[in-house]
Parts: sequence; C-alpha cells; structure tokens
Amino acid sequence: MLIVLQIKKMFSLRKLAYYVCDEEERTFYDDLETIKIDIQHCCSDLLTFLQNLTNSNNMDDNIDLNYGEYSMIEKASASVHLECLTFAESRGFP
Repeated sequence: MLIVLQIKKMFSLRKLAYYVCDEEERTFYDDLETIKIDIQHCCSDLLTFLQNLTNSNNMDDNIDLNYGEYSMIEKASASVHLECLTFAESRGFP
C-alpha cells in the first residue's frame, strides 16, 4: 500500500513577522544590517488569503481573486518569489 502525503508549503516565519509589522516597525527593521525582506503584491494577496482562511470560511473583499490576464502563479513568477510560487501551487491557485 502506497501512502502519499500532500505537504502544504508555508511562508518563512521571518516573512510572516515582517508582514504583520506596521510601517514604523518595517522601517526600523529595514535600517538594521540583516536579511532584507521583499513583500510584493503576490505576497500580500497570498498572505491575506491565508489570514482569511484561518479566521473564517468567508473571504475578505480586500483580496483580489480575479487576477485579470495574469494568474497568481504568473504574478509570483514575475516577482521572482519562490516562496509565493510554491505556496500558490500547493494551495491550488491558477
């Protein structure tokens, strides 16, 4: 019997912590000599999706699931964000 486990990808704790910071905290972090964290639109959309999924089954109106001519995976690829790309693929985004 073959058992296949599907492992859902997750963002790094570093990116999650940075995402919840306000502008002043982000500026303070950015001024430190440490790893730079780049949050693009693809990151924000995916993190908002994850937050809404965690809070309830109802989606927040702030997330744009109508990607127009580009899918979420294409947005993540264009931003060169491997974390966003693997997360979007593991969650079944187009």
